[in-house]
Amino acid sequence: MRAGSIDWGRRLRAALAVAMLALSAAAPCPAAAQDDDGKVLVVGTREAPPFVIRESDGRWSGLSIALWERIAGKLGRRFEWREVDAGTMIAGVAAGDLDLSIAAESMSFAREAEVDFSYPYYHSGLGMAVAGEPWDGVTATFRALASREFIITVILLCTLSFVAGALVWLTERRRNGGTFDPAPGPGLGSGFWWAAVTMTTVGYGDKVPITLRGRLLATFWMFCALILTAVVTAQLSASMNAQRLDLLKQSPRDLAHLRIGVVEGGMAQAAVHALGAEPVGYADVAAGLSALTEDGIAAFVHDAPALIWESAGLPEVTVTDFRLLPLNYAIVLPEGSALREDINRALLDLIGTAEWAAVVQYYFGQPQDR
Repeated sequence: MRAGSIDWGRRLRAALAVAMLALSAAAPCPAAAQDDDGKVLVVGTREAPPFVIRESDGRWSGLSIALWERIAGKLGRRFEWREVDAGTMIAGVAAGDLDLSIAAESMSFAREAEVDFSYPYYHSGLGMAVAGEPWDGVTATFRALASREFIITVILLCTLSFVAGALVWLTERRRNGGTFDPAPGPGLGSGFWWAAVTMTTVGYGDKVPITLRGRLLATFWMFCALILTAVVTAQLSASMNAQRLDLLKQSPRDLAHLRIGVVEGGMAQAAVHALGAEPVGYADVAAGLSALTEDGIAAFVHDAPALIWESAGLPEVTVTDFRLLPLNYAIVLPEGSALREDINRALLDLIGTAEWAAVVQYYFGQPQDR
């Protein structure tokens, strides 16, 4: 959502969906309000964009905020936000200081031993960000052009162009000798030149078939050339990206023995260590992304949504498609919470709606990051 061209229609629909969810959350359902025991729920949260965002006026927004406000409205439950640190999100609920917490908390076996979780409301994973050198784009281009695959492709295109040019020369040499020389040497050269400029859509117009068979062959070659050009462009782009993002590790084994940045004490730290890599701890995501270009770490691993959000204004940083570990984000609840069943029903009723899909699109730019 934060890169590329802006789809104002999509943005407007998503903004309206956010407003609709906020309005409906502010008006509790009468039936649900009867279940309110009068207690004001203390809901812990922390800043964790794009799940929880602190606006300039101090208000909370974000996917998790919109979710809980909607659920509270459906259940008719009053609540107050309490800002806590990352460690208190789980410990505070387990100790009874918080009735529940919601931000960017993912489910895990270790956490389940302390607290309960609602049904997951978002699926993603531990993502990886890498940084390139300033000249990576140039060097990647030259490497792609010199790659074996690209050279083979060029040879294949030249061969197809020669065949197409030869066929047109054979049909044109008698009636169009001024353009396609009847002599085999210069004639085949003229045919190859015509086929090449036609394929690349340059089309100088210096050589044009005039016979019916020649024009039919030319039409067929034009359509084939369009497809071939698109394939070559895609191949070159993919090769350049592969060169540019050589650190987009294709398997967890590739991370072993590398220095990988993580948020100190976060879930990524244990995951990176388990792979045999050297985790280097940082205070937050912003510090870790800065370290990619300043501290010499090979990559930075953290929750993919947070990486994508924080790196949106950093052109030198790329978040890869590689997911080190799947993550399911859920509401943190005390063990045996009486609210769990009601929350799950309201949550499941909400996340299946088009309005909720629009809210996810608004904050994440895509329905789900799977």
